[in-house]
Amino acid sequence: MISSKWRTAAGVVALLGSATGELAQYAMAPAHISGGSAAEQVAAADGDAAIALCRE
Repeated sequence: MISSKWRTAAGVVALLGSATGELAQYAMAPAHISGGSAAEQVAAADGDAAIALCRE
């Protein structure tokens, strides 16, 4: 059986990891897709992906 200290530590790691991931996603998202309708955001993200693939 897992002790409560290990469960607490695992919970803290999960919360910090998810918060860090969300911050990284926010930092990496282009500013021009932060507003508008869902369709506009998807179109902008799709265009960015195509540009990124063409640079390789």
